[in-house]
Amino acid sequence: MGNQKKVRYKVFLGGLAFCGVMSFGYTQSEASTYFPIRHYHTYTPRSWRGTYRTSAGDTLKVKAYSVSQNGKIFYKRGWHGWRKLAFAKVDSSHYTFNAFAKYGYQSSRRWHLKYNDFGKKELVNSVGMGYSVVWHRYTPKPPKPQNYDLDYKSAPASLKDCVGKTVFTGPLANTDYPTELYKSLDDMIYDNNGQSVVKITDSGVPMVLIKVGSYSGSHYANVSYQGNSYFVLVGDPNFSTEEVEPYNTSYADGVVSSPFKPTDKADILVKNNQWINTKYQWDYTNLNTEETYSYTFNLKKDKWE
Repeated sequence: MGNQKKVRYKVFLGGLAFCGVMSFGYTQSEASTYFPIRHYHTYTPRSWRGTYRTSAGDTLKVKAYSVSQNGKIFYKRGWHGWRKLAFAKVDSSHYTFNAFAKYGYQSSRRWHLKYNDFGKKELVNSVGMGYSVVWHRYTPKPPKPQNYDLDYKSAPASLKDCVGKTVFTGPLANTDYPTELYKSLDDMIYDNNGQSVVKITDSGVPMVLIKVGSYSGSHYANVSYQGNSYFVLVGDPNFSTEEVEPYNTSYADGVVSSPFKPTDKADILVKNNQWINTKYQWDYTNLNTEETYSYTFNLKKDKWE
């Protein structure tokens, strides 16, 4: 019996060990042409491609020009012999991945594609003796979207960097604390007997900065607003000013305030060194109607709504 003992081989896709990947024994005396086929393809069908898993956790990857199991490639288009990817039909409903196999132990055996009761794809590998291995199509769950900073244009750091450019009334401007514009420097310093020339009650109102300077110990900005020249008291033009700012959009306490919608990227200037994150609420105030609309960022759709 010693010389007649059958040699056992481990068969791919049916074989490394039990617990989901099986081993079967075959002798080298089996027929020299395992599947007598006439036609084959050196690529896999599009409908078969994807990642599959067994209940034991083994992974099968069927790509256009290769087939691998648990990270190891077994059949590939450019290889030769029984390791060459040669996809062929072997009977009325079954196929093989390597039609050039000459012996049973070399062959990937019979395969067919089916859908389970839940409409999910499965590849069923008939490995012999009435035994089959079912490979379930694996679709990884997409990673949960993460909040991130959005790319908006940053404003200059100070008013001095904005001469000749557009500046805006500060975020504190409202009916109780308007931005006050004066016709002259004297009017600004002496408050024109308590009467300002123009009171702007909205933040983010644009005007062109002509120059910045100091007068009688106070800092001022000379601006052009609606075609006229005005003066406005500001803090140190090298730092935050509150009355007139280089930016029109700011963030505080989880809320972004802007006279623009978050989709109006070309018009938005964010405060220097400040970032807008997708987890913030965006409050847009229409300067014409003074109505405020709130936007939140939809991470799944990757847009403001």
